[in-house]
Amino acid sequence: MAEILIWSLLPVVLALFVLPIAVRVYLFADGQQHRVRIDGSLFMGLCGLSIGWRRQDWQLQAVLMRWLVPWPTLRWPSGRKPEEPQPQPQPRTSAPLSHRRGYVFWRSVAGRIRLFSRPALRLLRSMLKCISLRKLHITGRLGLSDAAATGTLYGWLQALRAIPWRSVRVEVQPCFHGVGFHGTLELVLHLYAGRLLWNLAQALVAVAWRGLRNRLRRR
Repeated sequence: MAEILIWSLLPVVLALFVLPIAVRVYLFADGQQHRVRIDGSLFMGLCGLSIGWRRQDWQLQAVLMRWLVPWPTLRWPSGRKPEEPQPQPQPRTSAPLSHRRGYVFWRSVAGRIRLFSRPALRLLRSMLKCISLRKLHITGRLGLSDAAATGTLYGWLQALRAIPWRSVRVEVQPCFHGVGFHGTLELVLHLYAGRLLWNLAQALVAVAWRGLRNRLRRR
């Protein structure tokens, strides 16, 4: 029975590494009402999960064939707890940090930065190959506190519209007598989990190898 279960789950696991994960972000803003929904679906939208925020409540639903399943739905409030008064910090009576200790501290920080810099930059460059933009639609009205800043931002958005992007559509009008965004935003990304995990494993191996090499050099 266990072998049958393992062999039946093997194609599912392989599909998770080969097929992309579709991530859809939907934002609706109208004055003081805001709704946010993030869908993550597998197998080209066949099944997945959706998390949304509406009326100060979070809700979690299942996604089937790119449609939300109304039942079951998990809801929980997103209210913040009142902040407790923090005690006032007492003045320090200890001796100040010596120059020698400060030099050792900053030298260790610089060593760690050198250790993680190259693998981190390589991981960031590889992230561009793991994520692809499929859709970005922005529609509505946007206004800032300064009318000049609103006009400048509208000019930049008009410049973006001139770029022939098939997946990007920006239709935002300036609002000079109001502050805030009134409209909708829809973003669709494809995330390749297999490439992401492989690149992350390569970065971890590179960091471990550089750390081991530095220790061997010190000896």
